[in-house]
Amino acid sequence: MEEPVLQAQQAWDRSLDRIERLLPLRGAGPALSSAEPGLAAPALEALISALAAAHRGERQRGIDGHWTFDANRLLGLSQALGEAVARRQIVLGKKREDGTNTAQSAAASCRSTPHGRGG
Repeated sequence: MEEPVLQAQQAWDRSLDRIERLLPLRGAGPALSSAEPGLAAPALEALISALAAAHRGERQRGIDGHWTFDANRLLGLSQALGEAVARRQIVLGKKREDGTNTAQSAAASCRSTPHGRGG
């Protein structure tokens, strides 16, 4: 594997560890960490749906003022959802508006940020 792709894969594996603490993956971890796009896409879509539902639920608890609301969990879910959506773009190999490949951009951002998030 090329060095930038390897770094992006390692960053995603670290993200999966954080995601698993927020939301149990129930055995989907190996499918999600697969470097083979065809294997990872369905599991990734399921993960994004589950993260979005958990994020909506936690946000609603905060709005309702429920005593179980956890602001740190909400922030973690927001970050995890962003990382999963970015990973989906990499897996699908989508092109950005400037014509560059998303995988190349993500690999570059992994080198420049401590947790694999660009910006």
